[in-house]
Amino acid sequence: QIYPDLCSAPRTATVGPFGSAVAEQPFVYTVTVAPSDTDLFGHVGHFQFVRYCLDCVSLGTGKGAYSKHKLKSVETLYQGEARAGDVLTVVSWEDPSQPDTIKFQIKKG
Repeated sequence: QIYPDLCSAPRTATVGPFGSAVAEQPFVYTVTVAPSDTDLFGHVGHFQFVRYCLDCVSLGTGKGAYSKHKLKSVETLYQGEARAGDVLTVVSWEDPSQPDTIKFQIKKG
């Protein structure tokens, strides 16, 4: 297999919200939704949210916010929508209880 880590890792049954478990020193990235990030209904496409997280981890790693990571999997929980022009705040942090894990919360406003 080309990617044995992806095929052998157990899958999480359900993704749930993190609650208020944000680290004391999170890395914060702000993005304004571009019209090209939306679908035919004017909503941000699901992959765009993942892209915002990837942009955040890339910038955070470059600024020393956390160690370098190799993407192995992505789990998402969508709880709201965003549209062109909305300002989104992407909060990210390393989870000390789960090595090699970076968590994100995207909030509107």
